[in-house]
Amino acid sequence: MYEHGKYSYCDTEDCVPDTSVLPVAPIIGYLVFLIFGVGNTALEVLRIILMLSNFGIIILAYYIGKIFNYKIGCAAAFLAAADVSMFCWSNNFKPDMLYAFLFTLSIYFLIKFVKVKQSKKNIILASLILGLAVLTKAGLYMLFPLIAGFLLVFLLFVKKESFVKSLYYVSLFVVIQLVFIMSWQMRNYHATGVADISSRLGRNLLFSNHVPFLIAHQEGISREEARKRVRKKYATEDIKKLDAPARNKYFKDVAIKIILNSPLDYAVAVLKNSGALFLGTSPPDFL
Repeated sequence: MYEHGKYSYCDTEDCVPDTSVLPVAPIIGYLVFLIFGVGNTALEVLRIILMLSNFGIIILAYYIGKIFNYKIGCAAAFLAAADVSMFCWSNNFKPDMLYAFLFTLSIYFLIKFVKVKQSKKNIILASLILGLAVLTKAGLYMLFPLIAGFLLVFLLFVKKESFVKSLYYVSLFVVIQLVFIMSWQMRNYHATGVADISSRLGRNLLFSNHVPFLIAHQEGISREEARKRVRKKYATEDIKKLDAPARNKYFKDVAIKIILNSPLDYAVAVLKNSGALFLGTSPPDFL
């Protein structure tokens, strides 16, 4: 963006628009380079932004816990501070720490909505910030329907609100999420003809963790062996000839079909393979 004025890796002469990387982190990087130029100063500013995200997460963890009581707030802040892997991640110029901070801030407003006051302000802020987090790392966009369902059940059966009022709050949350997600999908459709939030999503689902974890759990083999089987079966020469968006769509459709065929096994496999706390898991796993 800084060198060519285009949202692209520009690894070809015509600077084909990129659809793999989500926009929040690149735009922040672009603004830093625009102000400080490309050099050590800009890199240090980016590092400071990521380190501040670390400290912001610790402070937010305290305030989230404090909504319940003071001791829980202190414990939450200590647990966040003890996740030393965060400080390693903030030295890498990746969107993970920024994503973790935005996700934590969204959780803060969600819990305020649930525990303190069911206000329009809290639900709008929670959804706006979650929307920014979704456009920082792609996996989070699958979470918002679950949050919306939880909010509807909470308002109807716990708070005993009227159906109209409950639907109003949930609709605010959902509409804001859809504006973020669908706007980026429309941009990708305009650029490539395929309306995916990221052209890496299908590959990650099918080959990285999700489907291999499921197959390893079902067949009692190692994750690496499961990955090899999946690659051999689906990464064929014919599929490799497709362009990136079409290839991603194929991988995503296959992965979703496999997961939906065994949803309970998939849930068990994901829980069983979740990273242990404080052992170098990528943010925001500690949440």
